[in-house]
Parts: sequence; structure tokens; C-alpha cells
Amino acid sequence: MPASEAPPLRLYPVLAELPTLLSYIDGFAGEHALPPADAHALALVAEELFANTVNHGHSAPGAASVHCGLSLDGSALTLVYSDAALPFDPTTAVIPAIPDASTPAERRPVGGLGIHLVRKLMHTIDYVRQDGRNFLTLTRRIGANRLAQNQP
Repeated sequence: MPASEAPPLRLYPVLAELPTLLSYIDGFAGEHALPPADAHALALVAEELFANTVNHGHSAPGAASVHCGLSLDGSALTLVYSDAALPFDPTTAVIPAIPDASTPAERRPVGGLGIHLVRKLMHTIDYVRQDGRNFLTLTRRIGANRLAQNQP
């Protein structure tokens, strides 16, 4: 399968832009006939990253835009996500404890669940801070269900 890349999407870091992001992902997934599990994983990861930008990172000077790009090369699905938020590297962030799904949500400690989810759903995550922006490059192998395999 030849490589395919979607035109990049630029958003304001406000929750009202979330439907635009999800529509962008849904359109890419439909155009490339991604398996539902992979399309869903991609949407969850993008939604988590965007919500974190909106809720935790928008106070940085110049946090005026979020950029998102998608590409598919063979079975490698890549999401490139960048924002001008405060520096944050999810690849090194310490999660207080791996969330226990059997504990009711109201009794779980706050924080870490989103990062845990992103790490579980994607196969590789690379981070760089450049020119005042966070850049994340996340890849997922199509058809490889990490949650079912229970990999770290």
C-alpha cells in the first residue's frame, strides 16, 4: 500500500474544536478503510491529547494553535500532534500508579489515566520540544491490538 498523508489540521485550543478534530480523524479512517478498533484507538488518543492541551496547557504564552497530521504507510498509522502549550513530555511523565479499572472512578486518584491510555493504544511515542512547541509523533500498527495483548 503506498503512503498516504492527510493535509494537516489547525485548531484553536478550545473544547468547541473537538468535533472538528474527531471529524478529521473519522474522515481519514473512512478514506483508508481503517479497522474500527484502530480508528477508535486513534480517536481516543487524539481526543486525550487535545483535552490535555485545552485543560492543562493553554496558559503558555502563544498557545494559539494545535496542529494535527495523519499518515498511513503500509500498516503504520502515524499521528503527529503539536501545540504551543507548556512543555510536557508524556514519554517520561511518571504515572502515580497504573489505574485499577476495578476501582470505581470516584475512588481512583486523579491524573495519569489519559497518559496510560495513550501509551497502551499506541506502539511508539516520540516527543520533542522545538521552537516553543511540543511535538508528539505517535504510531500504531494497524491490526495490532495492544490492549488485547496486554503489553507494557
